[in-house]
Amino acid sequence: MHKNYAIEGKRIHDFLDGNGPVPAHHHPNGGGLVAETARVANTAYVGLQARVFGEAEVLGHARIKDCAEVSAHSTVRGRAQVLGKSKVQGHALIEDEVIIEGNCFVATNIHLKGSARIGGHETLISYKSCLSCPFMQDDAYGAGSESPCLGCMNGIMKRDTNEERATSDNGASS
Repeated sequence: MHKNYAIEGKRIHDFLDGNGPVPAHHHPNGGGLVAETARVANTAYVGLQARVFGEAEVLGHARIKDCAEVSAHSTVRGRAQVLGKSKVQGHALIEDEVIIEGNCFVATNIHLKGSARIGGHETLISYKSCLSCPFMQDDAYGAGSESPCLGCMNGIMKRDTNEERATSDNGASS
């Protein structure tokens, strides 16, 4: 559950990203919650239930709608859209006419451009980037069950281990 606070007239919000409560405001175009540490253009749209936090950037005419989140050091720009319950984080760059919808997770150094449409429950990450991510090195980060990083990381390690096992088995039988 997300927590809201008010200290000396300023709105403070805990985005549950390991940074604790931080100053935040509602974006003038859509009313979504934006941390003071994030950068969102006035021309961008952040829907009422959407959130932008960390050092994320939403620029140009990008649209963050529904319950979508853009966080960490990621950038969404141009006319790109993040919709549904999708999450964009890490150092991801989403630009041009790209649409991410459904319940997608895009992170680390992924760069999507052009007119791609990603939907469903897709997970797009760069595994090697995860291993060197400073957040992943911090035991306190993502300790909650809602952390997409740890769930994603566990899934990738299992998948990579199974792929390596399958490759070894295939190589041994040739």
